[in-house]
Amino acid sequence: MINIWREQHHFNARKTPGYSLNPRIYEALACGALVVTEDRAELDSVFPGLPTFSNPKELVAQLEWLLSEPDTMAKLVRIFRRNLEGHTYADRLARILKVCLGWEKGSDES
Repeated sequence: MINIWREQHHFNARKTPGYSLNPRIYEALACGALVVTEDRAELDSVFPGLPTFSNPKELVAQLEWLLSEPDTMAKLVRIFRRNLEGHTYADRLARILKVCLGWEKGSDES
């Protein structure tokens, strides 16, 4: 799956630069796809080594390399699927509740 970041967003009135990964990356990896994405700062902390590109020439080079190395591509899919641990929607919601409300998973607070 090729992931390209949006340069402009109509809801971003302050023009805050993008940092976080979009759900598409997590969903594609969970489905067993290999993701090749434009680079973004959060990648190194969540999916270090995920194939990236910063211009069309680099994208073509990454795709040509991956397609010529099916064993490497399969290995990368396995590695990045393991990196999904702790990043399910339930995991992320629990983290949000903890940060925003002080709620801990399994606590009896309502």
